[in-house]
Amino acid sequence: KLKILSFGIDDQNANIKLVSIKKIVNKFKATIKVNNLKTYFFISNDFQNNILNILAALSVMSIFLDVTKLNKNIFLGFKPPKGRGDITKIKINNKNLNLIDESYNSNPLSLKSAILNFDKIEIKGKKYLLLGDMLELGKHSKKLHQTIGKIINDTKLDKIFVKGRKVLSTYNSISKKKKGRVLDNNSQIIDLIKNDLNNNDFLMVKASNATGFNKIIN
Repeated sequence: KLKILSFGIDDQNANIKLVSIKKIVNKFKATIKVNNLKTYFFISNDFQNNILNILAALSVMSIFLDVTKLNKNIFLGFKPPKGRGDITKIKINNKNLNLIDESYNSNPLSLKSAILNFDKIEIKGKKYLLLGDMLELGKHSKKLHQTIGKIINDTKLDKIFVKGRKVLSTYNSISKKKKGRVLDNNSQIIDLIKNDLNNNDFLMVKASNATGFNKIIN
């Protein structure tokens, strides 16, 4: 006798669903239908994981209140927790660089989402990706790492760097023009940031927490 609430982006039968999303200057207007009532909210980006988080939050809130009466900017100022997609501007050697920190966790679904989100960002500089191992994937590890290479090949990302034994399967499956380097130690990660990136470039770092990438980024 439980009441079931569902949410989704593409599922038109969901109770809480995204109807449309439109960019307005430096933010996005997300039109959402909640139990057949249409409303909208302003959000900071159109990343899939961000939208799904918002829909999930609205699903819970809809149990207790009328979400159509919520402030339209309620989600606009949300910032992801450290290591889960937060963007930091750093200055090294008189260069202004942009670091996207995804070093808290990595699995096939979150990595695919992060790559597609990174590809969406419109920037003036180049986009670099540093990948570490996805861990705890068992016997499917090699195949799952390889599938990420196919996703990368369909993006506009410029160069891919890797550090780790398992992620070599990803590196070997990406196109030659996108291959950066295989890094052997942590000092080479610092060298990459200092020497390979130019002014206004972006670097996204993604790896499972146990790889220790998050300590390097911090």
